[in-house]
Amino acid sequence: MSCQSAVARLRAWLIDEALPLWAGVGFDPARQSFIERLDWSGAALPETPRRAMVQARQIYVFAHAALLGWWPEGREMALAAADRLIAVYRGGDGHRGWVFSAQADGAPVETRRDLYAYAFVLFGLAFAYRLEPKPRYRDVALQTLAELDRDFAAPGGGYWSELPRAASERRQNPHMHLFEAMLAWAEATGDAQFLARADMLRELMMARFVQPPHGVLCEYFDDRWQPMPGERGRLCEPGHHYEWVWLLHRFARLRGETPAPCAAALFAHADRHGYDAQGFVVDAVRDDGVVIAASKRCWPQTEAIKANAVAFEAGDASAAARAERLIEGLLTTFLGRPVAGGWIDHIDADGTPRVDFIPASTLYHLLVAAAEADRVWGGQHAVGRGGDPRPAAFLDRDGVLNVDTGYCFEPDKLEFIPGAIEAVRRLNDSGHLVLVVTNQSGIARGYYTLDDAHRFNRAMQDRLALHGAHVDRFYLAPYHPDGVVPRYALAHDDRKPGIGMIERAFAEWPIDKERSFVIGDKPSDMEAARRAGLRGFAFDGGSLDELVKTILAGEAD
Repeated sequence: MSCQSAVARLRAWLIDEALPLWAGVGFDPARQSFIERLDWSGAALPETPRRAMVQARQIYVFAHAALLGWWPEGREMALAAADRLIAVYRGGDGHRGWVFSAQADGAPVETRRDLYAYAFVLFGLAFAYRLEPKPRYRDVALQTLAELDRDFAAPGGGYWSELPRAASERRQNPHMHLFEAMLAWAEATGDAQFLARADMLRELMMARFVQPPHGVLCEYFDDRWQPMPGERGRLCEPGHHYEWVWLLHRFARLRGETPAPCAAALFAHADRHGYDAQGFVVDAVRDDGVVIAASKRCWPQTEAIKANAVAFEAGDASAAARAERLIEGLLTTFLGRPVAGGWIDHIDADGTPRVDFIPASTLYHLLVAAAEADRVWGGQHAVGRGGDPRPAAFLDRDGVLNVDTGYCFEPDKLEFIPGAIEAVRRLNDSGHLVLVVTNQSGIARGYYTLDDAHRFNRAMQDRLALHGAHVDRFYLAPYHPDGVVPRYALAHDDRKPGIGMIERAFAEWPIDKERSFVIGDKPSDMEAARRAGLRGFAFDGGSLDELVKTILAGEAD
C-alpha cells in the first residue's frame, strides 16, 4: 500500500466516521458547545465539565474541516461554538481572563487561568476568524495576548503555566501551543505582529527548552528556566519533539527561510529513541534515550506523521514510508474503536487500554495530521502537484465484493465473492483507484446502524490487507424513501441510480474518467454508470477477478 492510499484511508475515516459522530452526539445544540467525552458505547457524557481548551480544539476541527471541504456543515457549528466560548469562558467568574472549565449550562467549575487553555483559545479563534473575519474574534485575541503579557509574564522570558501560581515549575508545552496559535493568526490575518510574537517564542525555545549535549527538548523547568532537578528534568516526550519540528518548518515557510538547525536534532533524537518494537511512538524517554514510559497515546503518532510530512517536502524520500507505517498503526490500533468514529486514546506497552472513555480533545491532533498528510500526499491534490490522473474502478459491494446474504452488516458473516480479493489486488497493482459505492438502505430501514456498516467495511479492509490489497475509499448511501429512521428516510442522489457518491469521488480524487468504469450486479449500478458517463460492467457470478482481468485487457463489452 502506498502512502497516498494510507492518507486516503485516514481522510475517509475522518469524513465518514469521526466528523459525523462528533458533529452529532459530540455536539450539544441546545448549548452550542461540544461534549467533553463519550463513553465506550459512543454515548455522550454531558455532565462532564467542559474545558475551554476542548471547546477551542473542536472549534478548530470543524472550522478547518469546513475550509477543506471535508465537512461543510462544520462552518455554522464552529462559529456558534466560538461565540459561546467567548460568552461563557471569558470572565465567566466575573474576573479578567478565561476560566478553565464550566458546566454545560455555563456555570464555572475551575476558575484558574491556564496558559495551555489560553493558547488553544487563541488557536481556535484564529480558525473561526478564517471562516468569518469578525472583528470581535481578532479583538478578543489581542486582548487575551495583552492579558498574558500583564498577568502571566515571568522572569527570564515566557509565561507562568497557571494563575494563581501553585508552584514555581514552568513547562514548555503551553509555549509550544502558543507558538502554534501565533502562526495560525499570522496565516489568518497576514499581520506581522503575530509572526513577531511567534519569533520571540521560537527564540525562547532554542535558548531554554532545547538542552545540550543531545539536542533534546526538556519538558519541566524551574523559575529560572533550568531543567527541574532529578529525573523530571531529564524527561523528554518524542511526540513534542516531532510537534516542534513541524512547527519550526511552518514558521520557516512563513518567513521564507530555512528551519532552525535544532529541528534536525529534535527529529533525529525522536527517530532514534522514540519508538517501541511495534513501531509506535512511546510516551516518554530520558534525555539519553532510555525509555521511561513505554505506554502509547494516539497523539504522538499524529505528530510523527506531521514531522515526516515536512521532512518529505525537505527532500527525505524515506519519510513517506515512515508516515505510511504510522498511519496504518493509527488505523489498526487506535482508531475506530470501540465505536466507529471513536478512538482508544491511550494504551499500555502491551496494548491494554488505559482509559475507559473517548476524549474529544484527541480529534484536534487527528485532523491536523490528516490535513497535513493530505496536503503533502493526498490523492485529491496529486494533479496540482504534478501527479497524473488515475483510472478508478467503482465497485458495488454486496453481490460484487462480498456474498449478498441480504442486509450485510455483521463482520463475522463476511464472505468474499470468489476472485474478489484477487480482483482488488489486481486493480491496486494496475494503478486504479478502488472506490466502493454501495446502497445501504438497511440503515434507513432501521435494520442496522451507520456504525455497523462502517464496522463491516473495516472488516473487509482488514481481510484485504492480509492479502496485500486495499480499497481506497468506501462511499455508502444510507437512504431510502420508505425508511423508518427520519434522518435517512428520503430520496437522495447518493442512492444509486443516483450519482452523488460518484460525483463526490470525482471531486475528491484525480480521476481519469475515460479509463474508469463501474462494476455492479444490479440495473441501478448500470444506470448510475450511464448517468455518470462511465463504462458499466455487470457482474453476474463466477470469478470477479476474471471479469476484472478481461476489463483491464480491453476485451469486455
